[in-house]
Amino acid sequence: MQIKKAGAVAVGALATVAAMGAPAAATTYGHAPTADKAQAMRALGSQFLGGGTARGGWDAPWDQEQQALLSVGTGSALTAASWQACGGVGGWGVIAAGVAASSPNTVVGDCANANIKLSQDTIPGVVSVLSDTAVSVASWQSCGSVIGGGVIAVGAALQSPNTVLGSCDNSNIVITHDHGYNTHHEESASLEEVANATALRKVPAVKAATTRGYNTWGATKAAPAAASRHGGWDAPWDVEPMTFLSVGTGSAAQALSWQVCASTAGMGVIAVAASASSPNTVLSDCNNANVWIDQDDPTALISVLDNSSVNIAPWQVCGSTIGGGVIAAGVSLQSPNTVFGNCNNANVTID
Repeated sequence: MQIKKAGAVAVGALATVAAMGAPAAATTYGHAPTADKAQAMRALGSQFLGGGTARGGWDAPWDQEQQALLSVGTGSALTAASWQACGGVGGWGVIAAGVAASSPNTVVGDCANANIKLSQDTIPGVVSVLSDTAVSVASWQSCGSVIGGGVIAVGAALQSPNTVLGSCDNSNIVITHDHGYNTHHEESASLEEVANATALRKVPAVKAATTRGYNTWGATKAAPAAASRHGGWDAPWDVEPMTFLSVGTGSAAQALSWQVCASTAGMGVIAVAASASSPNTVLSDCNNANVWIDQDDPTALISVLDNSSVNIAPWQVCGSTIGGGVIAAGVSLQSPNTVFGNCNNANVTID
């Protein structure tokens, strides 16, 4: 309240000087009209205090975004047991079997599962725990494959080719920063640059999603508005809020992200996959458990595991015949596996 009063006094003084310096409209009593004084006061008030950047001035000191005392899990994403079978034959679960005979599976587009994109666009609290954080557990994707996955699982294909004409994307995470309250940040890397750096691609599952500062997946972030139109200066009070303790903010954690891509695989405790005269083909890329973190400079006095990536057991079977797990078998007879693109697994970029 004292700041408000001080600002009002400053505006009043400046307005008085402006009114005195300007030619006063003549009246019978020789005084400037009250309307002109009010207009001068409003103009100077808009220019210096309370006008906002839209009208060419600074935001008022009291017109700032509020900082939470405690922030836990704000703006975060949790994904668990996201299973996707895309153009394949599989048995998944505790006791499961998938069998195909003379039954080809074809996907003309892309297969996307458990992909996450977060934008750090909120003010972290004085104490921030796991805010703007992505957690993905047991995200499984079978893409153009024959698979037995789980505790006791069997997948079998006879004269049943599996074909995916697009790409397969599983459990890829992108975390960018876009703090709307702080206009000093440089632009975050565009998601096109993210795709080039981590072998991610434009994931269809989130293509339509919009977040603050981005229009669509793959689009570059709009340039931030200038902090102030008044001579290019920032207001003295327009500073970034400081966090006292931050734990795991802007981080990514993954466990058991499994992707089987154009393959015959048995994965699990007791798992068998067999194919006969059943080729598996993917005509594009297979991307699994890749992480991009566009980190912000630390703003906490105490920072623990911020902007970090933890990835446990990210398995990718790409164009292969494999048995992976405790008791697992993969058997292929006259069933070639083909991937025409790239196989990218668990690549991490922290910029």
